[in-house]
Amino acid sequence: MKLSDLIGGNGGARRIDIAGLSADSRNVAPGYLFAALSGTEDDGAAFIGDAVKHGAVAVLARPEVALEQPGVHLIHDVNPRRRFSQLAARFFPQQPRISVAVTGTNGKTSVAHLPARSGNIWA
Repeated sequence: MKLSDLIGGNGGARRIDIAGLSADSRNVAPGYLFAALSGTEDDGAAFIGDAVKHGAVAVLARPEVALEQPGVHLIHDVNPRRRFSQLAARFFPQQPRISVAVTGTNGKTSVAHLPARSGNIWA
């Protein structure tokens, strides 16, 4: 998917192909968009350099974040966590209409496998 299609922009974003999305710099691969999100203990902006080393071609971050890496497209947003969820929904358009969780002590595997065998569940 082109970055321009993902973010609804144009210009230089039209030339950038996005292969995946990640908020964890360790999971970034070439062509990924990295979301530099703030967590409870760490700030994702501290891992931008690592994400770029792994192949990030775009970074989503708060407005005060600047990039030192040339050639990487920077997307600023005052609420990057919300924007990342919107980008993920656009990047991964097929989402199930119904989601189910199976919890408990016994029988989870059996309960999960029965609908899967009928073909009525995403596995």
